[in-house]
Amino acid sequence: MEVEADPPRLDEALLGWVNSFDLAAPVQSWNDLGDGRILWKILGDIDPEYFTGSLPERDEGAKENWISKWQKLKHINRMVTTYLHDECGSLLEVTKHMSPDLKAIAVNGSAEQSVKLLKTVLLAAMTSSKSNERMTRMVIQLGPTCSKSIAAAIAQMQELDSRLAAIKARHGSSSEIDVPVEPDHQPTPQAVSSERDPELEREEKLIQAYTLINQLEREQAEAFVEIEEIRKENAALQDELTGSKYELEHSGRKSVDNQALEQLKIQSDKDRDYISELESDLANSKAVIENQERQLERHKPDYETKQKLLDDLQLLKAERDELLKKSKVNENLRKRLQALQDQEKANQELRQDLQAAREQIQVLEPFRERCASLQKANAESVETITNGEQEIFDQKTARRRVEHDLKITIQKWEAAKDMQLRDRETINELEEKIREIESGRRASVEALGNLGNELDSEDEADEISKANGANVDDGDLTLLKQKLDASQLRNAKLEEQYLDMFQDKLGLETAMNDLENTEGARDSHPFLEQRKKLHTTQHALDELKSVYFRTDRDLAEMKQRLLALESQSSEREAQYLDEANEFEALAASYATLQQHAESLKADLEEKTSLLRHALLNCKALQMEADDVRRSNEYKIILAQLEAIKADVVDQEIIPKTAAALTEKVEEGRRMIKTATKRAEDQTALISELQQKLDQATKHSAPANENPSHQRALQNLRKENDLMTTAWYTLTTRLQSNSISLQRRPETPRTLIGRQRMAVGAAAVRLSRVNMVGLTSRRKAKDDSTKGISQAISSGRMTHPFKMN
Repeated sequence: MEVEADPPRLDEALLGWVNSFDLAAPVQSWNDLGDGRILWKILGDIDPEYFTGSLPERDEGAKENWISKWQKLKHINRMVTTYLHDECGSLLEVTKHMSPDLKAIAVNGSAEQSVKLLKTVLLAAMTSSKSNERMTRMVIQLGPTCSKSIAAAIAQMQELDSRLAAIKARHGSSSEIDVPVEPDHQPTPQAVSSERDPELEREEKLIQAYTLINQLEREQAEAFVEIEEIRKENAALQDELTGSKYELEHSGRKSVDNQALEQLKIQSDKDRDYISELESDLANSKAVIENQERQLERHKPDYETKQKLLDDLQLLKAERDELLKKSKVNENLRKRLQALQDQEKANQELRQDLQAAREQIQVLEPFRERCASLQKANAESVETITNGEQEIFDQKTARRRVEHDLKITIQKWEAAKDMQLRDRETINELEEKIREIESGRRASVEALGNLGNELDSEDEADEISKANGANVDDGDLTLLKQKLDASQLRNAKLEEQYLDMFQDKLGLETAMNDLENTEGARDSHPFLEQRKKLHTTQHALDELKSVYFRTDRDLAEMKQRLLALESQSSEREAQYLDEANEFEALAASYATLQQHAESLKADLEEKTSLLRHALLNCKALQMEADDVRRSNEYKIILAQLEAIKADVVDQEIIPKTAAALTEKVEEGRRMIKTATKRAEDQTALISELQQKLDQATKHSAPANENPSHQRALQNLRKENDLMTTAWYTLTTRLQSNSISLQRRPETPRTLIGRQRMAVGAAAVRLSRVNMVGLTSRRKAKDDSTKGISQAISSGRMTHPFKMN
């Protein structure tokens, strides 16, 4: 392709076009455009909506730092190129190759590169739909010389764009041709991919060179034709000029138009200049063609040699791939043979281990039956303990009923005693009045001796009856005193028991505080919540006691007031009766409060017992020795049985019952320990077999997938599922039995419910010990079956019932 030079005086025309804009100062040299501010202002005048914002660098240091100028010029060039592609949509091919050297413009203000940049800006101004008409008027106003140069430059760029589009259409968009539009233009690094084959790139360049040479030859032929036509026109014009000179010399006519002659001379000079330009372009084209031909001749032998080498390389690659495939197939066959041999050895070892495991399982079957019998014995022990606790509770209930009757009897006795005192005082007053009346009668009537004797006899009879009544009252009083002494003895025993329980309570509170300080204690020990409720109830009991003491104090004060009122005169009898009624009401409320306090005390004792049973299950108390624990439990059971021995005739039943219960509990514990030890031995044996199985499976290789292995795996999985389901069902039943005993409602309202809560602690202890052995056995069994199923699923062993 011929490299076309710029139209004459294009630089002056472009400077005039730049100065036609409303600038602060006219542009005198190309260095004024180096900072990019004037170009950015021109672009803002062309399309203010698109070219918005400011340049990326500040303008203060633009003249001193060429790097900031370079950054601004790159920003302007990128924005103009994007505007031509997105907004204008014309001359797309030529804009791809119009890349001025922005660094040269920023450093020394290169005129040639500045003209290229201004041509791009001019192209954007003339093709924009928003500034096309206005720019056309501005170009026309510059004058014919500038307008012709600008129009010629635009026409040149349009022609170049059409040529590039035609070349691209012929060769396709996949191999874009690098056309040297400008002599110093170099293709951008982005056009060449770093991943392309250099041989293919050279072939592509050769094809482009051939195409370019053919295009240049055609253009050269066209240029020769144009030159010949211009020469002919020049010869004709020369003939006309010679004829005109001859006529001027010989005719002597002086009326020839001098202006026409001058125009012809000017036209002749322009034609000469144009012919010289065409000749220079032709020389440049010839030089380019010769250069391309030399490059083509230089690349031809390299291309043939490289093509041959490429063919040889393709053959070698194909042979290499075939050999690699064969070697991989041989290696796979060797590995499969080795794997089959190892698998056969591993299968033989696994058969032997499986047979040994079956024998061990048969040996362990009696232990399983023994565990079932131990579970039944534990259930019977739990039932026996429950019955014993129920009997203890019944005896406690009877004892409380007797105590309540005793309290009511004492209250009645005190009321009868008070009434007797009041009756005696009334009788004394009446006797004094009678004596006064009798003394008056004796003084006034002396003749009534017989009547006085009769009255004396009646007085003696009254005294006898009073003595008899006093004797009767003294007998009842003696009986009540005996009951009171027995109650006081019972109260002393209860106080001793209360002190013992208080000491135990302090120890239990210490253990509870240690438990609360541990993490996860509330989840593993639900009785901590029960302890909170116990403290709340105790606080309420203390408040009731304070109310009781205040009421007792008020009652004592009321008694003093009543005694003071009794010593007063009979005129205040009405007030005395009112206060007596108030005293009776207070006494009734006092009795009610005392009864409520006794019930709260009983609840406190029950909850203390529950707390004791719960703490016996605590880890800290389980670490004590067997003898100490046995003696403590014996003391607890004996104390509970002694609490109800008031109505029991045979005193030897209590120690025997306590000893029998303790012995039965210890026997259950021994059986559980034995079962646990056997379960641990079984677990150790199973773990040893599992280790052997793991060692055997480590040396085994994955077997080929076949239907027989799949069927064997499915059968083994079914067997494992059935065994797991059976163990899960058995464990769930045991857990449900234990959980039903562990569940504790808030606070049962009935006595039977509270007794069941107390009995549940012992059942929980026994059931938890049972669950330890069952859980360990189930875990060992699950681990063993899981290891076997994993080995079969990975193909390292076959099903024991599907062996060849």
